[in-house]
Amino acid sequence: MSIKTRMIKERVYFFLSYVSVGITLFILGSIIFYTFINGFRSWNLDFFLLPGSSPLDPRQGIAHAIQGSVIVSFTAAALATPISILAAIYLSEYASDKIRGYISNILEIMASIPSIVVGIITYLLFVEPLRTFSAFAGSMALTIMMIPYMTRVCEDIFLSIGKEYREAGLALGLHKWKVSAYIVLRMGMGGIITGFALAFGRIFGETAPLLFTALGSRTFFTGFLNPVSSMTLLIYEYSKSPFETWINIAWGAAALLMIIILFINILIRFVVGKRI
Repeated sequence: MSIKTRMIKERVYFFLSYVSVGITLFILGSIIFYTFINGFRSWNLDFFLLPGSSPLDPRQGIAHAIQGSVIVSFTAAALATPISILAAIYLSEYASDKIRGYISNILEIMASIPSIVVGIITYLLFVEPLRTFSAFAGSMALTIMMIPYMTRVCEDIFLSIGKEYREAGLALGLHKWKVSAYIVLRMGMGGIITGFALAFGRIFGETAPLLFTALGSRTFFTGFLNPVSSMTLLIYEYSKSPFETWINIAWGAAALLMIIILFINILIRFVVGKRI
């Protein structure tokens, strides 16, 4: 193959790469631009401060959905984070290779389960016995989704820490659990934060599990054993309605959800960068 032919092929590859990137950015930018243009029109004080109401009521908002999303997501995160970290420490520091392999395969299977299946399973485990849709059931569904994802990320982070650090701690007379707590955990904190952000960003934008568990509501949070709304449930419900008022609110909620998830990712990158 001559040099000229190689140069032509290289230019073709570069051109196709740039075209692919351009098409991807154009599609993504179009979606974001269209969502923001339609969403910003709905933003006003009522939009952020009032709960839902009849589609014929001009004064209504998504305050109840924002509150529900925060409560359900942070409850799930509060349950899943310590479980995931402890499970990751066990897998990386104490489990044998055979046990680690079995559990890792189970976590992979759990992480790949469609979210709607998680919703159905949670419905059978919590909604049916309690005989009510509830914020608690919604939180449990998101917890089930968050645990395998965050556990795998934390496990990979802990395994990437050099053995010499553990050996140095043991040589100083530290017990193994202290090495795990004071050395491994602290050195992996940046990765833990990143894993938390990725897992939290995923569950914050989930809809399917909450359809079978939290159900949705047009009022503010009234208790963990009562139905609750979320931004994603509101978008799903309002976007398929024939009422223009609700459709506009759905656009506004979609734009706000995009901004929140983007802000979470930027904030976590900043925090991790500071730690590094």
